[in-house]
Amino acid sequence: MILATLLICGALQTAPQAPPSAQPRYPVDPATGRALGAKEMAPATVKLAVDEGRKIVIIDTRPAEAFEKESLPGAVNIPLAEVDARLAAYTKDTLLVFT
Repeated sequence: MILATLLICGALQTAPQAPPSAQPRYPVDPATGRALGAKEMAPATVKLAVDEGRKIVIIDTRPAEAFEKESLPGAVNIPLAEVDARLAAYTKDTLLVFT
């Protein structure tokens, strides 16, 4: 699967670090706070992938309460603590965009 990070309005937001016992199994780049290998994508690039019909899933990692108040059209909510367990549901040719 292809991992990407979507920057909304050009602003990069970093999530607070979880305690060591709750750290995901994916190594994180300390400089960016993103998973190693995750690629940053501009919103226009994500839109182009959608327009081209690529398999794409926009994953909103905020708590469910925040997602219910406001979210991107078509996005699915997978809270950060659940991402690791739920990534297996997506095929390797799916572009995963995290917001």
